[in-house]
Amino acid sequence: MGAYEFNIEEGAKNLLHNCGEVTSNCSILIITEEAGLGYYDEETIESVAKVARGHCKSVEVLTVKFNPVVTEPEEALLAKMAEFDRVIFFARLGDQLRFRPIMSGAYAIMSYTLDGKMLGSDFGQADYKAFERLKHIVNNALSSAKEIHVTCPEGTDFKGPGANFSEGEGETTVKRFPVSVFTPIPPTGFSGKIAQVGFLCSTGSQVYEPPACEIKDKVFVHFDNHQITRFEGSEEDIKSVDAHYNHVSELFSLERNYINSWHAGINPGCAYVQAANVDFDRWGNGAFSSPRVLHFHTCGVDAPGEISINIIDPTLRIDGVAVWEKGRLHPERMAGGKELLESAPLLAAIFAQPLKEVGLGPSGRLEY
Repeated sequence: MGAYEFNIEEGAKNLLHNCGEVTSNCSILIITEEAGLGYYDEETIESVAKVARGHCKSVEVLTVKFNPVVTEPEEALLAKMAEFDRVIFFARLGDQLRFRPIMSGAYAIMSYTLDGKMLGSDFGQADYKAFERLKHIVNNALSSAKEIHVTCPEGTDFKGPGANFSEGEGETTVKRFPVSVFTPIPPTGFSGKIAQVGFLCSTGSQVYEPPACEIKDKVFVHFDNHQITRFEGSEEDIKSVDAHYNHVSELFSLERNYINSWHAGINPGCAYVQAANVDFDRWGNGAFSSPRVLHFHTCGVDAPGEISINIIDPTLRIDGVAVWEKGRLHPERMAGGKELLESAPLLAAIFAQPLKEVGLGPSGRLEY
């Protein structure tokens, strides 16, 4: 049982009003994928459209063809978007365009509530603005730190200085709903090793085949600043990982070993109940909001890179204080966090009983 009583309509209102700041004079374009692709469900889109029609002057739903590789939005689509005050993506296209500068001129929102269960749950209903405040608190704690140290039960161990957030760097030009992660941290000054089990998958920037790379045992990814320096593991796993990095970097002409950034989920209302290996791309977009998941953006200089390295149940210490502890985020351990929880009791209830499903296999680990 979550902090909120399940209600899809309330989740839609949170998206429209708290995130989209819509008014009765707003016109809204909802962009969806072709039916039958299994990524979004129709219930979610219909619910948002219904609520929007009751609150806004005009609403249109536009279905677009799914393209695995997108560099820039089509001119016809840009022209269509310009006709509306708000554009809401229930389509992977929004994720593919989330870093494109050309999108900064639109009030566009990418929804990561992939189905009705997510939209009507704590994840979809929890006050967007309260989570914006939380993100600000987390960013301040990370940027003012003298040392950030990350470990995990599988053996991840890396550290570095306080986050060096460059203004605007790492943030998307498409607004994201719900608030899900802190601002990506450039790995400048960081070094150590990342333990990866199960698989590597995409960052959602582009869709490619195969969508994931199997890791049968465990691979340690050693890195220094922005560079992966070596892979450690069985001969079979290293061969598989090397081949995957070669394939993706050659496919998009990318700097193979470059690490763009890393960050973790900050929304314990997120639950991803489907096993990750059912659809690796969908898992990457559905589970990353959970504090149980920390991921690196690698393979490519431009944000975000194309290969995601995924850590489950991180412990993240800021100057020795475990702000994340085995996948559980503790806002009260940061300046301003206790006050935020006291002012937002439903938010506090979500953190008191975080949802735990993040698509793990029967072994309790990521599985290919």
